[in-house]
Amino acid sequence: MKKRIASIALSLAMCLTLLPTAAYAENVSEGGAFDSQPSTGNGAAVYTNEDTVDDTNEDNGVSLYSGGSGTVTDPWVISTVDDLQKLAETVNDGESYSGKYFIQDTDLDLMGITWEPIGYTDGGYYFSGHYDGKNHSISNVTSTGKVDVDGQATVGIFGCIIEGSVSNLHVKNANFSVNGEGGYSLAGGIAGITFDSDITNCSVENSSLKGEKTLVANNACVGGITGYSVHGIFQNCASANNKIISQTYAGGIVGEIDDSISNNEGGSAFTNCYVAEGNISAFADDVQDYSIAGGFIGQVTADNPTLENCYVYDTLTSITDTKAYFKYTGVIVGNRYTNLPNYEAKITTNTCYYGECTVDADNVSDGNAGTAVEKTEVEFADGTVKGLLGEVFIQGEKYPVLASSPADYTKVDEAIAAAKAIDGSRYTNYADVEAAISAVDRNKSKLEQAEVDQMAKNIRDAIAALVEKSNNSSSSGGGGGSSTPRYAVTVPDKTENGSLSVTPKNAKKGSDVTITATPDKGYEVDDIVAKDAKGNKLTLKDNGDGTYTFTMPASKVTVTVAFAEKKAEPIVPEKLFADVSAEEYYYEAVKWASENGVTGGIGENFFGANLPCTRAQIVTFLWRAAGSPEPKGMSGFVDVSADAYYAKAVAWAVEQGIVSGTSATTFNPDAVCTRAQSVAFLYRAFGEKVNKAAGFSDVSADAYYADAVAWAVENGVASGIGGGLFAPDQDCARGQIVAFLYRAYQNK
Repeated sequence: MKKRIASIALSLAMCLTLLPTAAYAENVSEGGAFDSQPSTGNGAAVYTNEDTVDDTNEDNGVSLYSGGSGTVTDPWVISTVDDLQKLAETVNDGESYSGKYFIQDTDLDLMGITWEPIGYTDGGYYFSGHYDGKNHSISNVTSTGKVDVDGQATVGIFGCIIEGSVSNLHVKNANFSVNGEGGYSLAGGIAGITFDSDITNCSVENSSLKGEKTLVANNACVGGITGYSVHGIFQNCASANNKIISQTYAGGIVGEIDDSISNNEGGSAFTNCYVAEGNISAFADDVQDYSIAGGFIGQVTADNPTLENCYVYDTLTSITDTKAYFKYTGVIVGNRYTNLPNYEAKITTNTCYYGECTVDADNVSDGNAGTAVEKTEVEFADGTVKGLLGEVFIQGEKYPVLASSPADYTKVDEAIAAAKAIDGSRYTNYADVEAAISAVDRNKSKLEQAEVDQMAKNIRDAIAALVEKSNNSSSSGGGGGSSTPRYAVTVPDKTENGSLSVTPKNAKKGSDVTITATPDKGYEVDDIVAKDAKGNKLTLKDNGDGTYTFTMPASKVTVTVAFAEKKAEPIVPEKLFADVSAEEYYYEAVKWASENGVTGGIGENFFGANLPCTRAQIVTFLWRAAGSPEPKGMSGFVDVSADAYYAKAVAWAVEQGIVSGTSATTFNPDAVCTRAQSVAFLYRAFGEKVNKAAGFSDVSADAYYADAVAWAVENGVASGIGGGLFAPDQDCARGQIVAFLYRAYQNK
């Protein structure tokens, strides 16, 4: 049986929301554009839910979906695009599914489908059930929305949700555009409009969302998650790499929120939500219109929303018109309005941040004062912001991401595509490739990204290990057959600091050849080159898992690789060594050294500032600070093995004239470096002679280090120990060495 809530009134109060001054407000009627609807006094309509609703479906849904009965313990199962379309059809036919439950048990690709959203806003056509996407996606969906009999338009996966919920659903590559010929246009990646509803662990990415209006001014709302929200609860939601355009209100998460028309107490709440890499803009084509764009929320109307553990990163908010009556933008909120004195709605925030954002408009409404704290690109990239936001976030490549968000399967899909391009019948063990593909689990979260990357590698490894079947066919007589020529792919017999292999070793023109480069421990691929018989370099595709792919030309190919020693991972200032406090004289030096990969400490997050610095350590510091240049050869010292961490540093330092051995054949790497030696090494590295003596009683004019000490003192690199002494033979500690090096680089 169809159910309706006949008394619902969803006429929106968006035409009177931006009244910046009391004088202007006093001259405007309270009724708004929809005076026929019950009003709160600010033009906002009220909805009520007074009718008795029959929660049963005429056919119990058994014949409609892939399984289930709609209860919390036995939810209806959405397994196909057809299932999803049937859900939209039944809701748009009047069945709200209040108190009923759905799960989506697989990813759904809507490519080529003209999508009609689930629910819209004409009377009783909305979704009131609970939809759990089970961390699956809906992708490649295109829609121009659903337009009701009054010309009011909504678009999203859901058009309208009232007292319902959506969880664990991820929308990718959506293209939503809606143009209302009547009162409003509402567009959101998850829903066009939500009333008293919860959106949890949902994301929208790589999508285009647009809302226009043609009849009534200032009623177009577009948001990454939902266009227009009344008392919405948003938790663990993300809007990433989306283009959001509205003729009135545009926001990274929500276009407009207005809790004044809710039957519930309290305001909307956003917890653990973010916007990243967004392009959010508003435009108007009439002088009576408003253009409002906010990185997180476009317009807050008569409301006090709360934002906790939220952020906006690398996002542009802009106004692209010149006609609008009001133009407002903000990194967090575009504009805040209430019809109460001072006419500015409140917003409450806790641990909210923004960074690398651009606001392009004549008026910036919030200035982010009191709403969020600005952080640098480095602080987003190094985990600082993640740490401030809480445990539900993990660190991505450039900014924090929700741990519960789906893992990235791009590498897996590329590996599968490479496997499918292969004629498996030619290989004895193609079943291994098929097994690796079958083992792919697409239910992993960002927290399990390493496991997903391993799935891709397993497929690539299986491809690389393919063995061609022997050709037992024979030809007779004078022809009648021809064979496709194959060309050799060769690699060096031995590769220093790693291994190199190719599959196949003989390939036809136009086929894919996979290179596998495996560095030894402590090394990484520095350069890899494939050349044809004429010496022309071939284009290589880095698969990101240690393999590379190129297209075979009609000639033999030679592949070479060079491996380089890995640079030490820098330690960020906020995670400085446990034994280095900010009060120590060497603190800034150690911070600089850790940030620039000069030192990684002695292990277990300790630096060991008071430990003696060896000759091997100081030349390594100098070498790393110089960018770890490749030496022309090894040093030849018998006490410097080729696999020692300092081997290249010693060789480079000798070549540069910075150091020499303690004998013709030895370097003595474990000997403690003295103060005299340390300044001498630094002076030879980049010092210039000064025209005065050092002035220390224990530094004779003919000492090998005399000029170095004079230079160090002149340039603030080092000083004496007091009493007119320099103490050249005193052992130098690690803290002293990095301090000397840091000061030298400051003066470089």
